Amino acid sequence: MAFKRELKEVILPFPKYMESHDTWIAMAANLLKSSVHLEYTVLEHRLHGNNVTKSHRKLGKRLHSRILFARALGELSIRIIRYRIIQGGE
Repeated sequence: MAFKRELKEVILPFPKYMESHDTWIAMAANLLKSSVHLEYTVLEHRLHGNNVTKSHRKLGKRLHSRILFARALGELSIRIIRYRIIQGGE
């Protein structure tokens, strides 16, 4: 993942409750409408038959993940508003 230097003003510091910093960065870039999707492969990703990630999670874990996602959206929205105010309303 690559991003412009300005994005670090919004994404740092990473919240302790976020399990994935990549998800946090991607959410910020999408909310700022600054993400670009490449049409070509820049990295090969190999999946194995014995992956560790479970395919099914219990309801409580799924709800907890969604609550953390909503919390992250709220926090990022506040950070972006503050960033835009500091930048002069861009």
